[in-house]
Amino acid sequence: EEGAIAAVAQGMGAHADAIEVQASACSGVATSAASEPGSAAQMVEHGVTGLVAQAMEAHAGALEVQASACRALAAIAWCEPKSAAQMVEQGVTGLVARAMEGHADVLDVQKSACVALATIAEGEPGSAPQMVEQGGTAPVEQAVRTHPDAVEGQERPGRVPAPIAPRTPR
Repeated sequence: EEGAIAAVAQGMGAHADAIEVQASACSGVATSAASEPGSAAQMVEHGVTGLVAQAMEAHAGALEVQASACRALAAIAWCEPKSAAQMVEQGVTGLVARAMEGHADVLDVQKSACVALATIAEGEPGSAPQMVEQGGTAPVEQAVRTHPDAVEGQERPGRVPAPIAPRTPR
């Protein structure tokens, strides 16, 4: 498992300019983090979170990278809650907010980004001021207005929807 994570990290770094590689790698990160116990922690150790952030920055216009990167960040933060503080410090929530702003009409990006923000916030409860500073709330409020029929479990506009599944140790 650790060898595979290192290979993904190496591939993301070596092919940083390839949209398809970055989107596929982010999808693989999301799947592995969510399904392989302990893999999220190993991903954090190998710098995968930073590589996902780099992919988001490099390919801001590529909706497939943005959506899969948000899913990857959500899965890592969900399975390794301690990573959420690092994500906030690295400005990842700002990247997620920019993904939402740049792809406001793409429901997949909006849903994935909302889950990422909610999961990061849940993993690092004291992060709300930094997340607001990084622009994390305005795009969520806009997403609720833009996609009102897609908001599930939303009790009041502007509230980031929380992940539905209960947290289980990985």
